Amino acid sequence: MVTAEYLTPDQVSAGHLIYMLAANHAPLMLWNSHVYIVDGVSYVENVDTGGGVSYVTHKFFLRDTRFSDSRREVSFDRVTEDAGKVQELLFLQAAPQ
Repeated sequence: MVTAEYLTPDQVSAGHLIYMLAANHAPLMLWNSHVYIVDGVSYVENVDTGGGVSYVTHKFFLRDTRFSDSRREVSFDRVTEDAGKVQELLFLQAAPQ
């Protein structure tokens, strides 16, 4: 059985994204009308005075499914890129039978 979790950009939290990547559940990202595999992220962990932890993602490391050469490795930088062009993230997970 395969489960899918579809998230619009405003629904994605950095903590959830980092957790899924750490568990080897890389999402698919639709950006600029192209599908990419999220291969990793660079992020900062913030700890507040009460001990709460929050995460801020800076860069997404992507694999372009259209290519098999050096053009395959792409990155999305939240500071310099237009985040409005990210349409969705899709997490797929296969359950053991």
